[in-house]
Amino acid sequence: MNQPDRFTLALQTAVIHGVIRYKSMKSNFFLQTRKQHWLEEIDLTSLPSDSLKSVFETYVANMNEVLCVVQSSFNLILHAQLEKQENQVFQKNLLLAHANALRGGYHEDSDRIAHEAQKLTEEELDANEDTEILNCIVETLNEHEKDEAIATSNFSTLRQSIVILWSATESLVRDVVRTILNQDKGLAIAFFESSMTSPYWNKKNISYEHFKEHDFNLSEKLGDVALEINACSNSASMGSAYAFLLGSDSETCKAIKSRDFFYLCRLRNIIAHKNGIVDKKFKNETQCMEPIGERFKVSPEVFDFCFDISKSLAKYLVKEISSNNMHATST
Repeated sequence: MNQPDRFTLALQTAVIHGVIRYKSMKSNFFLQTRKQHWLEEIDLTSLPSDSLKSVFETYVANMNEVLCVVQSSFNLILHAQLEKQENQVFQKNLLLAHANALRGGYHEDSDRIAHEAQKLTEEELDANEDTEILNCIVETLNEHEKDEAIATSNFSTLRQSIVILWSATESLVRDVVRTILNQDKGLAIAFFESSMTSPYWNKKNISYEHFKEHDFNLSEKLGDVALEINACSNSASMGSAYAFLLGSDSETCKAIKSRDFFYLCRLRNIIAHKNGIVDKKFKNETQCMEPIGERFKVSPEVFDFCFDISKSLAKYLVKEISSNNMHATST
């Protein structure tokens, strides 16, 4: 039987608002769904163009997929428990509906009996306390975590989620630069000429091939050309771009140049390129607890920290772009 969406939402809301408190778990990220993971508070309605809205909508969708990945164990068990409970309640109510049919003289009307049983089931589920199912899920996840193979899988899921999270963040930062420069030719020209950005995007690197590729009309493609010259995929070039676009004192620029953002970038690199095995460089850069040669363990707390770094940056970006803070250093 299909599970009613309102019941699933009720359970998730109960988790978020603390209806139930969980026992501490080392690897499970059923993973403490918290209000800090909500992305609805990123208000895209004030962004100045549909193109920019589309960039941020893609980011939000990617970040929600990150959560889907790390919450997969919880969601699977949640739906299994919902289906089990609903089937049990429905079977009980089906017997009651048959009894009512015998008393009412409509025992041959199977559709009416089934409809009555379903209605009774929905009413009973709506009246039930969510905490019973949540407690069952917690117990199941805690029990599963005792299995070393499952705990290893949980940590692997969390570790790889950092790679996806960084990809969503990097794409947001790059695509905002691309979109803004494509939309404002004057700003794009200043971008290539500024002493802030020219070390990464020198106008002399705009080639005949760029003109040819874009049909000899770069007026709305200078953002694409900029990212072809330099992909804006490291913190130095990102910081330079946003120091120009929003100013060195902007919250966005400060966030990109922060130690936290550097940590997220380096953590992604060590996972993507060395499967999380700590080397001397990463150890020196991050002062992590794991010794050189061992795999970095991404705990739910580390995931929360990295998620918040990305989400905070996105909020700063939306706020400052929406406040028309562009052109701060375009001259």
